[in-house]
Amino acid sequence: FKSRGLRVDYVELFNEPEGDWNVYCPGADYNTFVKLVRSELDSRGLTDVGIVGPGLAYLFYGPSWINALDSQGKAALAAWSTHAWDEGWGHTDALPSFLDQRWRDYFGAAVNSADPTHSKPIIVTEYASGVRTFNGVTYSTDTYGDTYQFAERCYENSLTLANNGANVLCYWEAANQSWQSQPMYAFMRIDSTLRPTYYVFSTLAPFVPINSMVLTKTWNDPVINAAGFVSADRLVLAFANSSADTVVRSVQVNGAATLAITNALAFEAGLVVNKLSEISYDYQTNSMTVSLPRESTLTVVMSLDECANRTGGDITG
Repeated sequence: FKSRGLRVDYVELFNEPEGDWNVYCPGADYNTFVKLVRSELDSRGLTDVGIVGPGLAYLFYGPSWINALDSQGKAALAAWSTHAWDEGWGHTDALPSFLDQRWRDYFGAAVNSADPTHSKPIIVTEYASGVRTFNGVTYSTDTYGDTYQFAERCYENSLTLANNGANVLCYWEAANQSWQSQPMYAFMRIDSTLRPTYYVFSTLAPFVPINSMVLTKTWNDPVINAAGFVSADRLVLAFANSSADTVVRSVQVNGAATLAITNALAFEAGLVVNKLSEISYDYQTNSMTVSLPRESTLTVVMSLDECANRTGGDITG
């Protein structure tokens, strides 16, 4: 790649090293291997190519591989990486809180211990959702990836991962191939038609500013999941409601001297709906009211003319 003028920022050495479906590499061996590869890259003048890892399939196994790294092994990694397929591993009816708890208890806890100052970014190199049962309705292996409920959960999982400290999210996957078998849930089907996941992400991904800060989540709503992304001139608030009922919430924004809602896109029953005319910001109370129908999402984009605190913030509700 370098000889052809192409820059490679990171390489992930193994695909899901805890499994036997590719190359099984135990934690102790991984510790040895990552140091050897780092040395080899450096010897070839590829010092600017970082190694990300361990690239596990499940958050659950994070401690077994990360805790096996010695100081040199940790130093050899430029970023932490993982997949997040825990829902599909015997928890296909899991609620949204399941993935959040898995991160906190396992992979997140291991990273916090190994890298307490968070000096390395976290890249989720594969994720979607493994849930097939939504509000009591179970879909087959061949169909769940085509449902709008699945799309809503993938959007919601994105908020969960971002709130827990993930810096880069790589949805699996962009397009399915003719040689693949079910389940399939890429943005684009084999026949080039687009799945609901494409449309739900089209309401979020284009609006989150590059290098934006994820606001600290300081509330724990039992139903609504939310995340906030802020840059120097933009605030994006994202909401997800996986329940079977319509939910209404009042959301307050503090620390912004002036703001204006420039876009509001919902994903409802598989359709992208423009909500800009329905959402207004009350400057007296610094709040707005959002309404989310069952199994839906909402992205609100605001322009910021002046932000009182550009280095920190939180989202409260």
